[in-house]
Amino acid sequence: MAAPYSSTIFGSAVKNILDSWTVLQLAVNNGFGGVDSREKAEWMVYAVETWFKENSNIEPYEVEDFLAEVVDNEFDTQIDDGSLPEISGLICGCYRLSQEGRITELREKLKQLKPSQLQRCAKATSDDDAEEDELTTHPVCQSATPPVCQSSTPPVCHPPTTCQQPVSNGTTSTSQSESMDTDDGWQVVSRGKKK
Repeated sequence: MAAPYSSTIFGSAVKNILDSWTVLQLAVNNGFGGVDSREKAEWMVYAVETWFKENSNIEPYEVEDFLAEVVDNEFDTQIDDGSLPEISGLICGCYRLSQEGRITELREKLKQLKPSQLQRCAKATSDDDAEEDELTTHPVCQSATPPVCQSSTPPVCHPPTTCQQPVSNGTTSTSQSESMDTDDGWQVVSRGKKK
């Protein structure tokens, strides 16, 4: 699935933006798109550039939808970290600058891009693995919610947990129900009493 690399200033801008996108680079480095993950990411550059060439007045929300669909279809990844509006806005802004011939401004904008934060993700992942090991060895700790992204420039995800206090005999309390609803609508399922 080798995609032609674009040598236009806008194509280079799209490549730089997608290379700086932590979510996409995490999916590529972990092979979420299969053995062709890298080629798929390079194809995305070509696809975005071609889409802009063939259409006029593309809005950032349309780019968001397009990128979300591609990342979901090609990398089986949902983007919930809030980065889509920023990435889409950058792509649209760079396209506008390239169309207006403001190449110096475009290059300055690209110099300000922060590299993807894969190292932070690797550390966060190893910390989460340690937490997961603790959770699996503790019989009454259950995950209360799906992973939540903390708001920071590069998002770092940590799964919050809720631990129920064990009763002295190692089982959950008999007065405790099998499941309980939390304020955010998620349901915590606890182990029932051994019979």
